Amino acid sequence: MARRVSVLSARKLAVICALFWGAIGAMLFTEWREERDARRVETALRLATAANECARAIDLSALTGAPTSGALQRCRPEGASAVYHADVEGRILASEGRTDLAPVTPLDLGALSLTRGGAVDLPGDRKTPQVHAAWRPLNGDDAVLVAAPAADILQRSPAWFALAMIFAAVGLVLASLVAAFAYQSRAAYQAADAIDALARTKSAMAAGRACAWTFDPAKRAVILARSLLEPMGFGARDRAFTLQEISALVHAQDLRTTIAIFSGDGEEAAPTEATIRFRRPNGAWARVFIRAAQVNAAGVRSGVAFDMNGGARTGTAAAVADTRLRDAIESIPEAFVLWDAQGRLAAFNKRFAAIFRLDRKALHTGMTVSEVANAAGVGGDLVSQYFAADAPVDEQSVEVAIKGDRWLRIDRRRTAEGGLVCVATNVTDEKRRARA
Repeated sequence: MARRVSVLSARKLAVICALFWGAIGAMLFTEWREERDARRVETALRLATAANECARAIDLSALTGAPTSGALQRCRPEGASAVYHADVEGRILASEGRTDLAPVTPLDLGALSLTRGGAVDLPGDRKTPQVHAAWRPLNGDDAVLVAAPAADILQRSPAWFALAMIFAAVGLVLASLVAAFAYQSRAAYQAADAIDALARTKSAMAAGRACAWTFDPAKRAVILARSLLEPMGFGARDRAFTLQEISALVHAQDLRTTIAIFSGDGEEAAPTEATIRFRRPNGAWARVFIRAAQVNAAGVRSGVAFDMNGGARTGTAAAVADTRLRDAIESIPEAFVLWDAQGRLAAFNKRFAAIFRLDRKALHTGMTVSEVANAAGVGGDLVSQYFAADAPVDEQSVEVAIKGDRWLRIDRRRTAEGGLVCVATNVTDEKRRARA
């Protein structure tokens, strides 16, 4: 049974993040409106204050005979503002400041009641934004008017710009979180599948009283698994045996061959397989078949070992080893097929026959690929393309679709003698989860 990984689904996380992003957007929109209104209020207050000051300054200049332009310069508020001195008929007598950003025309002045103070928003156009104006009457028949862009007298960057950047940054962070979560979920599912495959392999090895062994050249030690050691009485755990300990456990006549297979001493001349006699804790001898594989990139030598105990009672040691190997292969829950170096069928299990609906009585060792493909019927193309002994193994692991909307992951490896091992795992549930 596949291991289940309990995680929050990507769809639910995306919905939660979208709701959170929407809440942040609503908060930022409210903040933008408040900031926009605050700037308009600030502009109106500054212009009202400046209009009062300008009225006093111009009245004082009229009493002292000082130029009006100087009073207009001193009382103009900071920012994009302009000060206008006009008569009651709307004629502009003098002006100071940014009249390009806060333009006021005689037509605008003619529509205002300059004989008493007030404030108004003058409509803008495509070239000129809306202008806010505040005016005060003077002691004569004149008036002073102060104007500025209604949105912001100080012409600061738009209030929405910084908030939009914050909104985009939050969205980017949330999108990154969703992507990272999806990647981690996929990795968790793959790790769960790998753990399941490892558990099934260990179970199959235990059923066949076999194990994979590794030799560490740095420590000069061989690691054997409990699936081999426990039936022989060495305890229910994996153990590491140094070559000195191996010398005390292996029969003297088999010692040289055993060390050569485990350590690879002698390089190309070293043997790769043999049946050795292994001393049990009770003193009895057990026959163990060992085979070495190629040295991996880390320089660690590895291989497989099978317990052949009982071979003297049931037949030759080779026959017992063959029986144990078949039992181990049948215990593997994945589809398994082995081709020898000549492209002949060497071994298979019932799962392989079930996938292609093959009659097990019609299958036997020594068959060619074409014979197996013909027996498979509509599935013969898949057998020829992915399970054939001469199939290219550039892609050692491929996923293929089979009849009934099912998917297989096919792992292919060359054997030391030039044959081919193919193992097919049902990944239909994984593909459906990926589509969901």
